[in-house]
This record gives sequence, structure tokens and C-alpha cells, in this order.
Amino acid sequence: MKVIGESGLSLVFVLLGVAILLATIFISLKIGRLAIPVFFLPKTSQQIFSGNNCANQKELWQRNICYVSAATKEKDASICEKIIISAEDETSSQNKALCYVNVARVMDDPKVCEQAAEFRDYCLSEYKK
Repeated sequence: MKVIGESGLSLVFVLLGVAILLATIFISLKIGRLAIPVFFLPKTSQQIFSGNNCANQKELWQRNICYVSAATKEKDASICEKIIISAEDETSSQNKALCYVNVARVMDDPKVCEQAAEFRDYCLSEYKK
């Protein structure tokens, strides 16, 4: 039987720590259940977590993504109404629909989809997934 040296034992502990960290992230994000937009948002990390300064973002796409994140975090579908659908932001309609889906999922309440107007059917179908 081979004995693991100090460096081998250290590697085992590092790998174990990484596995625990990934499991924690997986559980806390409910991966596969909550769609999280993955975009590079320069200087918006505070807005993603607080949502207080979304209106101050210079670019429309940054504001819209910020509102999606804020609505999801604050569990408040009324924030989704602040998302502006425009040709200036090609993903704006997708973000607005995603906003309602995320809020419905984090609140575990399909009634949120009733507020989604033209995105209602999409919201309900995505909520059920």
C-alpha cells in the first residue's frame, strides 16, 4: 500500500475544498432552475446586487440587465416594467421575459407571469421547466 506524502495530502484537501465550494454554489444558485444572464457589465457589480443605480447606467443594455438582476434579487416583478424594449438593445425583449421568469421562479409563484403581459405564455412555459 502506497503512503500519500505531504504534498499529496495537501492536494487532496485542496480538491475537497473546491468540491465543497462548487457544491455550495450549485445549491445556492439552483442551477438549471434560475436563468442568470452572463454578461460582462463594466462598473455595474454594485448595481447587480443592489439595483439602486440601474437608471444611472449609460448604455440601455446595461440598464436592462441591471433591472433583471435587481428584480430577481429583490423578488419584485414591478422592476421588470422598467426594462425598455428598443431596437437599441437587441436583447431587450428577451431580458424583459427573462426578468418575469426569474422572479416567478425565485418566488415560486406562477401568478407573477400574469404581470408579464405579452410575455405571459412564455413566462408560464419557462416557469414549469
